[in-house]
Amino acid sequence: MTSVYLDVYKVNMTHEPTLDLGSLTSSTPRSTRRSIRFDQQTLADPFASYAQMREAPGLLRNEREGYFLVARYDDVREAAMRTEDFSSRIVEVLARSVNIGRTFDDAVVRFGPIDVLAVEDAPRHLVHRKLTTKHFGRDPVAATVERVMPSVEARLDAFVDRGGGDFMDALAGRLPVEIAMSFVGFPESDSPHVKRMSDHAVALLSGSLPKTDRLKLLLSGLGLYAYSYARFAFAVRSGGTGAPFGDALVEATRSGELGMRESASIVMQILIAGSDSTSSLLGAALRILAEDSALADRLRDDPSLVPAFVEEVMRLESPFQGHFRVVRHATTLAGQTLEKGDRLMLLWAAANRDPAAFEDADTLRLDRRRGGKPQLAFGQGAHLCLGAGLARAVTAGTLVRVLERMRTIRIASPTLRYKRSGFVRTLDALPLCVAR
Repeated sequence: MTSVYLDVYKVNMTHEPTLDLGSLTSSTPRSTRRSIRFDQQTLADPFASYAQMREAPGLLRNEREGYFLVARYDDVREAAMRTEDFSSRIVEVLARSVNIGRTFDDAVVRFGPIDVLAVEDAPRHLVHRKLTTKHFGRDPVAATVERVMPSVEARLDAFVDRGGGDFMDALAGRLPVEIAMSFVGFPESDSPHVKRMSDHAVALLSGSLPKTDRLKLLLSGLGLYAYSYARFAFAVRSGGTGAPFGDALVEATRSGELGMRESASIVMQILIAGSDSTSSLLGAALRILAEDSALADRLRDDPSLVPAFVEEVMRLESPFQGHFRVVRHATTLAGQTLEKGDRLMLLWAAANRDPAAFEDADTLRLDRRRGGKPQLAFGQGAHLCLGAGLARAVTAGTLVRVLERMRTIRIASPTLRYKRSGFVRTLDALPLCVAR
């Protein structure tokens, strides 16, 4: 959904994206700036780069592309809350930024996905939120966790019996998309196909794609929209999906409250967000536990600490590194004058490690004081992620069962690789050796 992030990188022939702070302007003297190469080493640990962004006064502006990065906690949170000044509607802006060709771009705008939910403003955002929020409340989330945990347990038992393997492939990369499919009422047998298309849609944000690959992945992303539209149209004709959330969308569509493109776009957004955010979170949590056996023992002895652990993993390893906003009218942020149409990237991951907001910001602390400043991994304000509660609950439930079954968790590779992306922080694979 946010291919503008491609603009912040300079792509070279080796496909190693570079974020050049020398091409960004601020009141910082040019002599103090340096280029940051987003190779696998930097992708594994981008946080020094985020710290450098936070230290620059005002906002960093990419002069060549003409947009701003927002990295400090207070600035990110303020922008997220000021929905009257900063629009979340980015689909058309992003579709045209791909620059495949005017005819193609126009066709995507006319017939492709549209702004809904997380990328829609009031008043339509309120309509979408009202229709969907109740399906992600405490009781539906609890029912979903109860329903999926037998499958989680069976997969974990098989994983332990094998002595381990790739945790991302065995569970973290599969379970979330299956949950998302069940939420909208689509066949879980389609999950592998949907996961591939969702991954391709997210890969558009990778920052290291030549134009030919960008077109291929864009077409795959449009394929996911076409799949969502076709499946949902069938559900409308047949009277429902068999799932409460999907049936609510069908009823709203048949009554005229939602249009078909709106409903299909909501379905597509649920599938993409559900398939990647929880996957990223589960992978990050298992990596941390495998690297810190004392922490794993502590959580094993006191499972009531698992929710606090999940909260800290979300803060330290934000699944989505940032999201875009578009300036609605002339205004200011962090002392920077902004004009209508300017674009901002709100860097949740940078804000979540801001020492001005969090004591020992780079340290995982289970005793972190509640009631302080909230972490921003799933956004803030009106556009707080709809599925945040579900992601927390599924991750916590899975981790409790992991710790019950695995007394030993060890990473089986000297290096771990992350998806080549500046937008999501997701492990390509997590090879583990485990034992009861």
